Amino acid sequence: MRSTVMKRVQTPNLLPILALASFFIRLGGSISIRPVLTGPVMAYLGSRVALRCIAPNSSLSVTYELMGGDGVLMATVADLKGEQPASFYLKVTVALEGSYRCRATTGGSTAVSNSIKLTVVTPASNTRVTSEPYPPVAYEGSCIELSCSTTKGSHLSYTWFFNRKEVTSSTSPLFHHTGNKLVMGKVTPEHAGYYSCMAWSNVQDTRRFSSSFEVKVTVKVYVSKPRISFSISNLGASPSGNVTCWSTRGSPPVNISLLLDDKEVGSVTATESLAAWFSVAVVPGLDMGTVRCRVNTEVQKLMSEPLTLEVVPVGGDVKVEVEYLYRADSKLTAARLSCGVSRGTFPEYSWLLNDSVLPPETHRDSHIQPDPPQYALTDHRRILVLTKVGPEESGYYRCRARDSYNDSGHWVESEAVQIQVTGLFCCSKESSQSVLGRPELMGPSVALVKSIAYFHCKLEIYPKNVTILLQLFKEGDRGKVLGFYTSLNGEVANFPIVVQPNHEGNLECVAKAQNNSDIEPTVSYTQYLKVLEPVNEAEIVVSSGPEEFFEGKTLDLYCKPHARNHVSYTWLLNGRLVSPSRLRYVVDNHLSINRTTSEDSGSYMCIASNHFSETDVFSSNSSEVVITVKDLVSIPDISFTVLKEDSHNYSAVVACQTAKGSPPVTFSLYNRTELVANTTVDDRNATFKLPLVLDRPMGWLQCQANNGDRIEYSQWIPLEVVPVGGPVTMHYDYDIGENYAVIDLRFYCKAAKGSFPRYQWFLNKTLLHGRGSFYYVVNQDPGESRLLLSVGRSSTGTYHCEVSDSFDNATTISSKRLYIDKEVLNRLPVLVVAVVFGCFTALVVLVSIGCCIGVIYRRRQYGEKTPLSFEMEGMMTAYEDVLDLSEYNEDTDVLNTASGAEFDQESEASVD
Repeated sequence: MRSTVMKRVQTPNLLPILALASFFIRLGGSISIRPVLTGPVMAYLGSRVALRCIAPNSSLSVTYELMGGDGVLMATVADLKGEQPASFYLKVTVALEGSYRCRATTGGSTAVSNSIKLTVVTPASNTRVTSEPYPPVAYEGSCIELSCSTTKGSHLSYTWFFNRKEVTSSTSPLFHHTGNKLVMGKVTPEHAGYYSCMAWSNVQDTRRFSSSFEVKVTVKVYVSKPRISFSISNLGASPSGNVTCWSTRGSPPVNISLLLDDKEVGSVTATESLAAWFSVAVVPGLDMGTVRCRVNTEVQKLMSEPLTLEVVPVGGDVKVEVEYLYRADSKLTAARLSCGVSRGTFPEYSWLLNDSVLPPETHRDSHIQPDPPQYALTDHRRILVLTKVGPEESGYYRCRARDSYNDSGHWVESEAVQIQVTGLFCCSKESSQSVLGRPELMGPSVALVKSIAYFHCKLEIYPKNVTILLQLFKEGDRGKVLGFYTSLNGEVANFPIVVQPNHEGNLECVAKAQNNSDIEPTVSYTQYLKVLEPVNEAEIVVSSGPEEFFEGKTLDLYCKPHARNHVSYTWLLNGRLVSPSRLRYVVDNHLSINRTTSEDSGSYMCIASNHFSETDVFSSNSSEVVITVKDLVSIPDISFTVLKEDSHNYSAVVACQTAKGSPPVTFSLYNRTELVANTTVDDRNATFKLPLVLDRPMGWLQCQANNGDRIEYSQWIPLEVVPVGGPVTMHYDYDIGENYAVIDLRFYCKAAKGSFPRYQWFLNKTLLHGRGSFYYVVNQDPGESRLLLSVGRSSTGTYHCEVSDSFDNATTISSKRLYIDKEVLNRLPVLVVAVVFGCFTALVVLVSIGCCIGVIYRRRQYGEKTPLSFEMEGMMTAYEDVLDLSEYNEDTDVLNTASGAEFDQESEASVD
């Protein structure tokens, strides 16, 4: 009795323990499920990817659901064992990009896997190279930017090729590669060539690329200042002149013109070289004018130095000057004889030794005659150099000259000069004590205006105890002495001069003996003096007109400093250097910009500078000139909205706006030909308010915009507002996924009429607007509204749309309601199922009946024999016809036995 009572007491106490154990078992099972989602993170557009989800260590069946980043259910795989992964196959589209998770459900427990972000990569296509400027032609020092563009493509990398070689780090000093651009700053001729690019992407070791065609980049070289020369020839009865114009560097084609007294007399377009030749009429002894060469390119206009077109016949005095050349040990080594003509533009020279003409070249034959004098002719035979001075070279030398273009002209001869060598001494008419050597002039090569420059002149060879007068002249102007000095016994002459601008040029020192006409004067080699006037007071002159104007016009600026010699110019716009380009012409002190835009607006400054030395530079900055280039107005846009004033009155608010144009802008509103209103605003848009009657045509409106230079007109729009009216229709279409289930829906809502409709979407009387977790409202087209749905549990319900006027909520029209459910959308209709299975059943019955009829028909025709027995009989007959047994009587039994055995084997095989 006691034990029974104890059992009754202990039994109820086990129930809480069992319940608690069951709870922990469920809790442990819920925690143990941990789904893992694997798959690619990048995929090409149009390819197929597989996302796999697995819940390890789960013995129960698992239901897997693939969800998008916004929680939208994508696909479901049910009733899989825990160790068996679920595979979700997706076709990659643009909309597929985003994050994905897997949700696993088993035994009442649900868990969410890790997140995988899938990036959709679009392969590159239709790759091409574009350039700025276009076409890719630029002058040296400017910038060229190449871009690698594709019609389609994402996550792209770019590779550039120059002359079919990849642009790498070794070529980086010439190029700057960033993104899809290849920038060449301050291009040089080395940048010219053929360029192409390749756009490529790489996904899971699969590389897809698209290459462009080659684009030729041309780098033009600025043309140097042209040079000019003049020659003459006698091809007929009268001499003919020829002027040559050429530049030492530059890129053809160039236009080369010849100007005679500032009038163009000839023009040639040089396409292969930088030189041109022009024939001119000349008359000896007559000044035919001044000619200059002009070179024009698309960005440059250069002029040569002037040249006087005058042919002076040879005449006057002809004189021979002798200079003796000594070694460091004072030993005579050579003699230099120069022939000078007082006048003559194109002289021809000839030398005589003892009244015998010297040939132009030395012909020697030691076996026939003794060696003739050794000499050399230079400077078009004007200078005779005796390379060996000895007794054999002694004699009387004369030079003569005549016009080179007249072979029958008269020779003008000089007096004879005696060259006599005796031992170590050489003399002409006078002894060595009566000879002046060539003076040597020394001094600065550049000097500032109004500064004191010191020049020195000295003689190495001079007669003893003779006073020598040394004078400083400018070459070609012996009438004005710049300085003089008397020297005795070789004293160095000093010439301090106050430098003036007219001192620039070649200076020479003349040495002559005072009070002794028997000693011939000598002249030093010339030394060029550059006279520099420091620049100051630079200013900009706007020669093109006003400083404020509209785009498209030409801007011409000139920089004028106080000093004008040896000046270089730099132009700045808003503190940045102005570089020449296709539309910017920068030469010396001239800046010209064709077809200006608003980008050419700003503060212009010129810097004039000249260089005294590498370290001493004089410069002058002009004051800034503000140039304003105004944008012309573009074609204006016109639109209007409706404003409800009260229950019976409405107004139209007309908006006029232009995309570009410098304010102030005057907007005018016209109704047909009638001006409704106009206003001037400091902006590019204006509004006008007009009375409006609904459902009645109020005319046609047009906007006109004007900011001072021209008037632009908008299109005509009708001023008519139709209120919203029914019926309101709603329909939809859908997209099917991999498992042939509906995954996306698109609803369309449209009213029968209405100028300014407002659409509203409802799900179970709940207003849907903007974007939600499973929907997106699109109202881009005013005539129609769209609702995009992702089919799932959240999207189940009844949908409808309502339409009203955007300016008035008094009238609202609703569409029919439509119930949407995922199971209903994916369920096959009963009629379709019945038709499919009925057709299949009928087909099976027809095939069965045909088989039965065929069996019955064969049995009636052949009796009890089967088709197989008929085949065997036919085969036996055929073999008997082939084998003639009469020839084998001796072995008939053997043959029959063998044949029978063989046929038995074949028959058995056939039956099997």
